[in-house]
Amino acid sequence: MKLNYSDRCNLRDYLLNVLEDVPEGERVSLPNDLLDQLIFERAKGYDGLLYKVPVWTGSFLKKLDLSNISFEKVLWNRTSDCLDELFSSDVQRRLELSYNIHDYRSCLYDIDFSGTNVRINSFSNLSTCGMRNCNLEGVDLSNNKFNVDCYNDFNAFNVNFCNTGCKFIVLNELENRSNFKTLLEDDNLAGCYINNVYIKSNEAKEISRNALKQKYDSYVSTYYSAIDKIGISYGSKSKKK
Repeated sequence: MKLNYSDRCNLRDYLLNVLEDVPEGERVSLPNDLLDQLIFERAKGYDGLLYKVPVWTGSFLKKLDLSNISFEKVLWNRTSDCLDELFSSDVQRRLELSYNIHDYRSCLYDIDFSGTNVRINSFSNLSTCGMRNCNLEGVDLSNNKFNVDCYNDFNAFNVNFCNTGCKFIVLNELENRSNFKTLLEDDNLAGCYINNVYIKSNEAKEISRNALKQKYDSYVSTYYSAIDKIGISYGSKSKKK
């Protein structure tokens, strides 16, 4: 049995209020069938396949156990163009109306599973609509591997992969206008691996640079000190600036 549209919306509001009393760091369990119906809306695309569109996401999901939710046939792009491409306008309006818990449109990410314990074994449909405005920070994606062909480009925009352990294999040199290069420069790949090399955050890189500079300055200073001792022993003044 499936919940009707009205009850799905009401249960989203009701559960959101209850979750406010759940302490941070704790996760509560609910039937997977219920969570699946609340998080996703479904519609059949022009290709005849049934797609799942995340319509109820945000930081509150960290308080729920999502480890057994299926992410097969999930659409990772909620833009109007992509919904138009796959679904009828009626379906699009229904999906948009479902996303009425709060005004998440003002947020940076349309789809936010950051910090949750979701298990995503593969990202399907990237060739159809790609990924856009998704926050996956802290999700364990260490079992996922992307082959990045920058000539055909990586179909992802404004996707936060930080601290996911996701693996990227870059097949050719990054182009200046590459989407993947933009993700890298925007610090959205920190905590991932590119060609088996761990990627540090820009902040961590800056800390490492400062620590290295301090170490080098101390190293140089020891030689100035050694030379100063010679000058002192001969009564001369240090010429160090």
